[in-house]
Amino acid sequence: MVTTNDEIKVIDFGLSKNARSVTNHQIVGTPFYIAPEIIQDKPYDTQVDIWSLGVLLYIMLSGHYPFSANQQTVLFEKIVRGHYSLNHEEFDSVSSEGKDLISKMLVLEPKLRLTACQILKHPWFIKFSPAQTVTKSVDQLDVKTFTKLRNYKGVSHFKRAAMNILIKMSSEEQLQ
Repeated sequence: MVTTNDEIKVIDFGLSKNARSVTNHQIVGTPFYIAPEIIQDKPYDTQVDIWSLGVLLYIMLSGHYPFSANQQTVLFEKIVRGHYSLNHEEFDSVSSEGKDLISKMLVLEPKLRLTACQILKHPWFIKFSPAQTVTKSVDQLDVKTFTKLRNYKGVSHFKRAAMNILIKMSSEEQLQ
């Protein structure tokens, strides 16, 4: 979703709770985005959202899921192991700051994941702040990544938000 001030916000209140410090024990969510502690039936808190945002960032920068499988049990095994790769060729055009942010969000131990405040202070986000000038050091997304995201079969609202983010990250030449 893009606000009238061109701020990008991606939200889903379908599973939200009213209390901040409530821990949950219920397995809920979209399988590709579920944090390992949910799969392992451990108590969890808002750090599961950081994991999900890490998955989302990974997808937006590469066009791939960090964890994928045709069967949910295999998918969950991969998530619980936490092994993903930043070696897709699409990551060649992603800055070291972008890769670092993903690696600090997709951490198996929830207490070691960045918090939302820490994420906003991360060098990758600072690079995109309104005070910074967009330069060639900004992560450049290649045509393959655009194509993969364009063909993504997710919810159309998600696709619009993702494409808005990609457009803002791209140079005039890339958009041509």
